[in-house]
Amino acid sequence: MYEAAIANPDSFAEVVDSEEEVEAEVYPGTDAWFLATGKMQDDAGYAAFNQAVGRESREPDKPKGR
Repeated sequence: MYEAAIANPDSFAEVVDSEEEVEAEVYPGTDAWFLATGKMQDDAGYAAFNQAVGRESREPDKPKGR
């Protein structure tokens, strides 16, 4: 399945039921920013991240389970 998806990403659509809700939580940009800045992944850190990317008026986007 992995190799088929790499060769043709549309082939993976046949594996997932279209009625089923699927979600992925991947945060490579956020993780890299925290590593580069040395900020903690807490409310203040996420507020700083959102401000850095121009989202200062929103609540911090914090991954669930962290």
